[in-house]
Amino acid sequence: MITEKDFGENNYFFGGLRMKDNETRQKFIELRAKGSSFNKIAKELNVSKSKLIAWSKEHLMEIENLKAVELESLQEQFYMTQKARIE
Repeated sequence: MITEKDFGENNYFFGGLRMKDNETRQKFIELRAKGSSFNKIAKELNVSKSKLIAWSKEHLMEIENLKAVELESLQEQFYMTQKARIE
């Protein structure tokens, strides 16, 4: 009999279908927003590259929004560093 354990810790079994859990997808979104390559993410999350590409299309807005937040944070850190140097 096939059980959840047969699909690894990053997957769950539902209605006879293998499905990735939300934590894995969220980690993918975070890694992709930080600029990690599909190959690197595939190895880290143990997910196929083709699945990651599909997720990338599905979660494009979330990835882009998180990229913008990351960039804004970096710009703020840079500004604060520059301001501290001047003072």
